[in-house]
Amino acid sequence: MRAAILPHMRNLLPLFLLLPSLSWAADSNLELRAMTQADQAGRKAGNINWDVLGAEDTQRRVRVRAMLAAGSVKTAEDFYNAALIMQHGSEVQDYKLAFSLANISAEIDPESKSFTPAYKSGKWLMAAAWDRHMMNLGKPQWYGTQITKPHGKALWEVYQLDESAVSDAERQAHGVMPREEMQKKVAEMNKSAK
Repeated sequence: MRAAILPHMRNLLPLFLLLPSLSWAADSNLELRAMTQADQAGRKAGNINWDVLGAEDTQRRVRVRAMLAAGSVKTAEDFYNAALIMQHGSEVQDYKLAFSLANISAEIDPESKSFTPAYKSGKWLMAAAWDRHMMNLGKPQWYGTQITKPHGKALWEVYQLDESAVSDAERQAHGVMPREEMQKKVAEMNKSAK
């Protein structure tokens, strides 16, 4: 696993050099927090209009990139929120950036104790961003965070999983639910959809 991630980590070096100047939630970016709340609210709506949500996601990603360029993403919460927004992208670069940002959040605050994550911990988001990246490349996910409803199918399913890519212990260390629990979650989602 580590060998596959190493080439991507080289791109993170400039961001890791910033780590000493980064801080916990005391000065978190309130605009970015509000954007993340809007991102999550759009996904919890009963009848999601994916075209509208996609356009809103694009606007949020553009704004996150501007915030990164301006240096206004500084805390573990900021990096987490930026990662969550970028994870809802549509291009490989979006998922790579989401993975990198989640990684920085987890480095600053490994257990996400300095803030209340919009969804799950920075470590989980790092795993989810990596899985989304692999899925976007048409490859099996590693951690098992991605649930999809393939085109033409009525039921949800766990996206293809490479069970040998990471161990169950690594999945657990990233806060990813066990595979059996994920299957139960999918079954519940499919029951609710009927």
